[in-house]
Amino acid sequence: MNDPLVTQTRFTSLDGLRGLAAILVMCFHAAPASPLKASGGYLAVDLFFILSGFVLAKTYEPRLRDGLSAKRFILLRIARLYPMYLIGMLLSSLAGPIALATVLMIPSFDFSSALYPDNIPMWSLFYELLVSIAFGLFAVRTSTKGLIWILLGCGGLLLLQTVGLGKSMVRGPDWPDVVIGLTRTAFSFGLGVAICCLHCRSNITPRCTWLAALPFAILLAVLIAAPTDRQLWDIACVFIILPAIVWMGTIWEMPLPKLGAALGDISYPLYCIHAPILWSGLHGLPNITALFVAIILLAWALDRWVDRPIRSLVKQALSPREAAPALA
Repeated sequence: MNDPLVTQTRFTSLDGLRGLAAILVMCFHAAPASPLKASGGYLAVDLFFILSGFVLAKTYEPRLRDGLSAKRFILLRIARLYPMYLIGMLLSSLAGPIALATVLMIPSFDFSSALYPDNIPMWSLFYELLVSIAFGLFAVRTSTKGLIWILLGCGGLLLLQTVGLGKSMVRGPDWPDVVIGLTRTAFSFGLGVAICCLHCRSNITPRCTWLAALPFAILLAVLIAAPTDRQLWDIACVFIILPAIVWMGTIWEMPLPKLGAALGDISYPLYCIHAPILWSGLHGLPNITALFVAIILLAWALDRWVDRPIRSLVKQALSPREAAPALA
């Protein structure tokens, strides 16, 4: 992972893909009431992991090589993830008391249930944070060959836990599924790092084209697909289709950059807040589409008036080299 990195700091197609995936996750969690049946919406989490691996490798690996400490990197990741996580947990508290541990981003100690029973999707943030810490500690010490071995090991374990056991990948939120949760995260995150290395080594300059609509169409089809054999379908998506979607997003920029940026901006707040709102008010409103719109507007407001100001404060508190980027 020692290739020189190109200077582009934002990929609007990747932003847009992240936003679309977040909306489809919301549709998946709202089933069966959702107007759009995203039966494969859980695979959006694997897309998020790939995007995170790409983004962190693109943004932070040069800084780590230039002397950014692993401790500072970890603090930056926590500062980036925690504010919206906390907002999601506060929304969960409206439906009842929540454990102090979960407020501090510590999973539940009930090892027979979900890691975060008050806001179940937060399991992916916890695993991503763990893998991000490993990236900060070992990225500059890991060669391309080492990355390949990591991918082979995690990929083989993932095959064993899905095809080998005859189970789909709709697992990870619960303590009994901690192994596959970590494996999904590490494998897809590693794929994102590998895509970054390949992209930089190829010295590709993304071009603006309507071909950028293709990965959006494929992602939509993948996440609403309902094949009967989900084990092989999930493996095909995680090993081939989702990485291909991300690759296309790195070489084709969408002609509507403002739309892509807006979708990217709402994606993380939307992911953090949608579940407690849906599961507390889903049956109380006659129009689920109106609730969807309200959640998206709330995510936009949180990005504009909460998340961005906090990122700005972090940027002012740190040197320019160590500031949290506005990437994807």
